[in-house]
Amino acid sequence: MIVDDSRSVRMTERNLLALLGHSEILEAVDGVDALAKLKEASYKVDLIISDINMPNMDGLQLVQQLRALPETKAVPIVMVTTEVGRETVQKAIQAGATAYLVKPFTAESFRQRLQQITGQPQVAPGS
Repeated sequence: MIVDDSRSVRMTERNLLALLGHSEILEAVDGVDALAKLKEASYKVDLIISDINMPNMDGLQLVQQLRALPETKAVPIVMVTTEVGRETVQKAIQAGATAYLVKPFTAESFRQRLQQITGQPQVAPGS
């Protein structure tokens, strides 16, 4: 699942995930939308990539909500944001994020981060 209020960021992340072999990808524009779509999903989500700064419910609030739900308690969550401050990173990890990725990122750094948190080899884009 990709959660970001920017359509262009969602499209970029969707394309990168598709290149890495992921086919069923949910998208949400904020935390409220993400929680609603997760409830409606007919399959289990195995990874969540979320922006931090979003309207209605930000990424930190979303992570806290997801960690409270049995079905998403152990799902890896990658926070993606332009904020690089130590305090923001600490807040994301304290909220329950598995990893942190700073925008802008490259296809290779995206692939490497997913491999680190899933423990599964991710095929490099273009391979």
